[in-house]
Amino acid sequence: FPVTIQIQVTGKDPIANIAAATQGPEYWLQTGAFRNQDEAQRQKATLAMQGLEALISEREVEGAVLWRVRVGPFVLQEDVAKARSRVQGAGIAATVIRINKNN
Repeated sequence: FPVTIQIQVTGKDPIANIAAATQGPEYWLQTGAFRNQDEAQRQKATLAMQGLEALISEREVEGAVLWRVRVGPFVLQEDVAKARSRVQGAGIAATVIRINKNN
């Protein structure tokens, strides 16, 4: 039987919406967290030139808004490693974020 997954989009955090629709652990590459949305958009464009689609999410941390740039999600660690190599090849540092799912 086909399974239908509905994702509720809030607009502020597309990454959380995708994470809510998946099962099992998933991995993201966080390539930056910026106080300026334009800087986050510039980094997203740089990643796009490397063939990587990034998402930007808005997050409030200690009263300040940060714009996080992440690539993913990935299920397999080898896919994370390949993407991280491409990101680093563009001169961008990337931190692997693992999100555990309890489904």
